[in-house]
Amino acid sequence: MPEPRLPDTREFDPKNPFPCEGCSNCCEYISTEIDKPRNFDDFDQIRWFIIHKDVWVYVDEEKDWYLQFNTRCEKLSGRLCNDYEHRPQICRDYRPVDCVRHGESDQSFSSST
Repeated sequence: MPEPRLPDTREFDPKNPFPCEGCSNCCEYISTEIDKPRNFDDFDQIRWFIIHKDVWVYVDEEKDWYLQFNTRCEKLSGRLCNDYEHRPQICRDYRPVDCVRHGESDQSFSSST
């Protein structure tokens, strides 16, 4: 899987009824929070994670660490959700203002970096 790329970056406009238009970044991976590494063994485990295909580790703006699996949602068709009206609650709760498209990027680590 190629490195995810945003179609463009733009400042978040709360008046825009379609802030996600042309973007499906949040539908192209899943992530879960992990413990911040504290010693060599922890960092070695991080290294083990990222030598796997399509797996990244990133640190968000609050300095929390996450394990990311780059895998597209099977409900995506192009950049649109085929099941938008019945999407899971986590999708409904996602706030476009939190998207990296509208803000700073997180620090990420992968085997290609």
